[in-house]
Amino acid sequence: MMRLTFWQPIPSMHQADFLNAIAGMEDFSVTLATEAEVYGDYQQHGWQSDVFSPSIEQLRLTKSDVMEQLIQRNSEEEIHVFSGFFSHPLVWKGFHGLKSSPSKRFAYSEAFDPRGWKGPLRRLKAMANWKHHGKQLKGVFAVGGRGVDFFRSIKVPRHQVIPFGYFFNPDSFPRVSRPEHRPFRILFIGRIVPLKGLDKLLAAWTRLNLSPNVAFLELMGDGPIKNRLEKQCGFLMESGSVVFSEPVQHDAAREAIASADLVVLPSRCDGWGAPVSEALHLGTPVICTNRCGVAPIVEAHPEHGIVVPHDDVEALTVAIQGAVYAGPYSEERREGIRNRVGQGLCARRAVGYFINHLTGRTSALPALWETLPT
Repeated sequence: MMRLTFWQPIPSMHQADFLNAIAGMEDFSVTLATEAEVYGDYQQHGWQSDVFSPSIEQLRLTKSDVMEQLIQRNSEEEIHVFSGFFSHPLVWKGFHGLKSSPSKRFAYSEAFDPRGWKGPLRRLKAMANWKHHGKQLKGVFAVGGRGVDFFRSIKVPRHQVIPFGYFFNPDSFPRVSRPEHRPFRILFIGRIVPLKGLDKLLAAWTRLNLSPNVAFLELMGDGPIKNRLEKQCGFLMESGSVVFSEPVQHDAAREAIASADLVVLPSRCDGWGAPVSEALHLGTPVICTNRCGVAPIVEAHPEHGIVVPHDDVEALTVAIQGAVYAGPYSEERREGIRNRVGQGLCARRAVGYFINHLTGRTSALPALWETLPT
């Protein structure tokens, strides 16, 4: 029996289908150890902790005996996978507690935020942490193209940077048909915060000046800059060209994505960009920026959509205009996306890739997005 312990700040919905797929295999057991329950902003935007299989042991690191119990899992057969351990104290404490352990340890991490004056400092800190602690890790499951580039840039040896991501069970997605005789619907879904680049999206949308009878933009979510953005585009809201809607729970969010004609994620910084990968699983084309970790999946096939430079209003305007004028994808084209992404980036396939790396059966598998079916 191979026992895997995943250390996380909070239960990550992005990893739920992947962990459930591992837990469903014979000869594997999975423990999820977290610092806290899903809270606040995450809950508001549909994150839930009840999406994990009952066969996954869930432990809270704040309980006095849990840390000691997990640190005792230190045999060669034990595998520990850490997320957020450079920035979250209890996960970091567990990593240090296993310092002299013969167990196998890996990181599962997104790229750090490069923005602002703190960006270079974060990079230097990550480089120093790798220099001092990297020898304890067998490798880094680097999330998305940005993650791969980032960890290579801080001098993690190339063979230890394993291209990875967040993966879903395609059977968990609803089948929703696009309503007929409706204007072209463009959807942003997520937190309404500066790093999502919504100011640039609204600037691009204003340039297009499309009639709401032709197309409308919906921003679904909440956040600290929502009121400011609503005031800035009041005239667009009055005409119906822009619609702000409240965040919804997970299943309803996927239904909204499935019924959209285009999902846009104009982020200045996104470790992955789950709405993009969920959209592709649902057959909805996307536009995202090159600062999204998920960008290589969009670029893997022309039907998936377009990647534009971050903060480039002109490029975003042209991409949205092209999508609107081309019109909604046919059901056949959407089904093609669903099948390609569902087969190539499903949680079950990711588990096989993951286990091959854990067990050392391979040293250089290509990223899963480089081997999508045609």
